[in-house]
Amino acid sequence: MRALDYLNIFLADVRDGVGPYLAIYLLATQHWDPASIGIAMSAMGIATVVAQTPCGALIDALKQKRLLIVMAALLVGVSCAAIALLPTFAFIMTAQALNGIAAAIFPPAVAAITLGIVGPKKFAARIGQNEAFNHAGNVGAAALAGLAGYVLRTEWIFYLVAAIAGASILSALVINEDDIDHDVARAALPRNAQPNNAVSGIRHCSRIGRF
Repeated sequence: MRALDYLNIFLADVRDGVGPYLAIYLLATQHWDPASIGIAMSAMGIATVVAQTPCGALIDALKQKRLLIVMAALLVGVSCAAIALLPTFAFIMTAQALNGIAAAIFPPAVAAITLGIVGPKKFAARIGQNEAFNHAGNVGAAALAGLAGYVLRTEWIFYLVAAIAGASILSALVINEDDIDHDVARAALPRNAQPNNAVSGIRHCSRIGRF
């Protein structure tokens, strides 16, 4: 549970990538025009919308939910660090699209892990705690980013996000895999319940007429 707390703190900044810092960096340091900045900023949002459904289905289908978080955080960390080294239009568009895919993984993966650990009865209270730590992480990351940009250089904000992504990876790996009931994480019955019970997913939703 403590590792889950830290995961929510560190993912607060990682799941949004560099966010508004990128626009400031491209305008003040790289001198991009507003139209190009707008396109670069929208690339992440568009990629997130497109990736939400397949990423959600993947998280439901796989038990390696921690690994998905690790891979997504690694993707964000590498792409954010690389943006500072290669700030070309094509590369930043690619990095933003990859960050958008990663952003579609974090919320459902953390929610599934939380549900698998605490169960449905305690899920609502635990999600509230997740959000509390998430907001605390946002405040802390913003303060560190402002300090890094003021004392060092604007590029160091990207390296800071990469470092926080590394901390997110460690937090995800510290969560004990045996503490996660992957059936409950898919909104099914617990491990010791009868087999072949219905679980959440696209096929199940289509059978009950949700789609």
